[in-house]
Parts: sequence; C-alpha cells; structure tokens
Amino acid sequence: MPQIAKRVVETGHTHRVSRPIDLVHLARQSLGDRMLEAEILRMYDRLVEQHFETVNHPEQGGNVAHALHALKGASAGVGAFGVSDIARDAEQELAASGAPRRETISDLEMKVVEVRQFIAGLLADVDAEFA
Repeated sequence: MPQIAKRVVETGHTHRVSRPIDLVHLARQSLGDRMLEAEILRMYDRLVEQHFETVNHPEQGGNVAHALHALKGASAGVGAFGVSDIARDAEQELAASGAPRRETISDLEMKVVEVRQFIAGLLADVDAEFA
C-alpha cells in the first residue's frame, strides 16, 4: 500500500484526494493487497478503454447506456470518482434527451485519459516493486 494511503487508513481520515483514483478507497477495496490492487487496476483499465470507445463512437451501434452505466459503477468501485461522476451526468443526459452532450463526453474523455495515465504509472511502480 502506498505510504500516504497507509497513513490515511491507519488514522481513519476519509476525504477525497485530488488524484484521479482515490488510493485509500482502492486499498480498502483490496484489503491492502498490492497485487490485488494491480489486478483490479488492469481489469478496470481494459473496461474503461472498451466502454469509453462505445460511448465515444455511438454510430458503431454499441449500447451507450450500458457502457455509461458500466463506467459509472466500475469507476466508483475503484475510486475513480471523477470518471464516475461524469459518466453519471452523461447517463442522465442520455435518459433525458436521447444523447449525452458533446461537452460532457469531452469532459469524460479527459478524465478517462487522466485515469489511464495514472494507472499506467501505478502499474509500472508495482511491476518494478515485484520484479
């Protein structure tokens, strides 16, 4: 577990941090098991890539509502609350008007890119640590 996450878990402080993924939340979800965290992040990274592709290219016939719902839930599960919040907004826009606003999709794309870059860095650290 990263030192900052370990310190926060031990002291019981629970506030959202400015990182793309709340590492304290992720550590709690994985019971502090770094290898499990890494596997969760790898699966989440693949899921985000796949479902965002569906959202970003609705003309290809994918189920955008399902993709947004999956992004919202999976992101909340790993602590990527920024992605989850924007996916929720896009899901509500889709339900209300038949399509999310392009601005919302652009915001979602920025968060997805940020989260995926953050994951790549975390996984590189884990791979180096356990190599």
